[in-house]
Amino acid sequence: MNDFTPSTQLEDKIRAAIAVPQALPEFVNQLYTDLMHQASLKNRKVLRPFYLRPAWIAFLVVIALVIGSTLIIGPQRVYAAVRQLFGYIPGVGIVDQSAPIRILAEPVVVTRSGITLTVTEATLSADKTVVVVNIKGVPLDAYPSSESDPGCPGTARLRLPDGTLLEGGTIGGGNWSFFQSRLEFGSLPASVNEATLIVDCIGGTIPGKLPENWEVSMHFVPAPPEMTVNPVIEISPSPVQTDQAGTPASSQSLLTLEKYVELEDGYILIGAFHTINLANGLTISGSDQTGILKITDANGQAVTTEPTNDVQFPVSTTDYFPWALKIQGKQFAWPLTITLPDAMVRLPEQQIKFTFDTGPNPQVGQEWVLNKDVDMNGYH
Repeated sequence: MNDFTPSTQLEDKIRAAIAVPQALPEFVNQLYTDLMHQASLKNRKVLRPFYLRPAWIAFLVVIALVIGSTLIIGPQRVYAAVRQLFGYIPGVGIVDQSAPIRILAEPVVVTRSGITLTVTEATLSADKTVVVVNIKGVPLDAYPSSESDPGCPGTARLRLPDGTLLEGGTIGGGNWSFFQSRLEFGSLPASVNEATLIVDCIGGTIPGKLPENWEVSMHFVPAPPEMTVNPVIEISPSPVQTDQAGTPASSQSLLTLEKYVELEDGYILIGAFHTINLANGLTISGSDQTGILKITDANGQAVTTEPTNDVQFPVSTTDYFPWALKIQGKQFAWPLTITLPDAMVRLPEQQIKFTFDTGPNPQVGQEWVLNKDVDMNGYH
């Protein structure tokens, strides 16, 4: 951790809140904090109270944070915990293996008026049913000419033999003649090996322009023994760091790494951003910033990553924002460091007022250097 001297009470509070826990061999966190606080205010009123509007307060304090979470995986790694209950299937995501995996017996093709709908894959686990559908042959004139017209919704459902309907998303291509849709439904009972995919229309097209009310019958069989299901490896949390008095500095880190999956061509990293609450309503949030996460190797070289669209997350909350990235390749200078460059610090809405003298004859375009110190919720 870089050495620096805090200059304000606010910096002290932030440093204590986002102190990195004591590192474990398989999960090492580093933290570098740099606080920037600048306000430029202009006014030409004579001896009028100056108010910081609530909306300004929310964004007044912006902090640039560099948070390093080091993941040690590779030939010398130590597994924290391997939960065989969950596995990862490419294109399907993380699945519950407490029940035997089933798949589509064979692709099913339905063609109507030159439009071909093909169910290419289906995977059934204890917690979900994932169906992959290809659509081919949609003419471009079947789509609305105006962007304000969304077209038909393309709602897809799964009908079980007893008539039960499961919701599972939509099928739509957005002005493409060929496209693929991934649908996710709830789990099917182990005794049910038949289901019918029902699609009200091809999403995004002009209602009535193409065939509607599609039905595709599917049959499911046990997955073959050679089917690859990659284990999901959970990383044990690091112990909470304490200060010199033995008091916990923070019960939560701004950025955490929770799981990873080893693939043939790389790794999938799964973690979360968190919100840290300080005294007097101050919060520090990583929010959902997966796009700005950076991963580097031990030599500081950038590691290529890409989004993983098949990893499903629990619902985000005000203090939990899950993320996932896929790392391309395996031959790196280990360990790797995950960096979140920026985070937002917010204060509750409030009004702060002070007065200043514009002089007897203020002019248009004139500027005043205020140099005013303010206290907000106990922070200077």
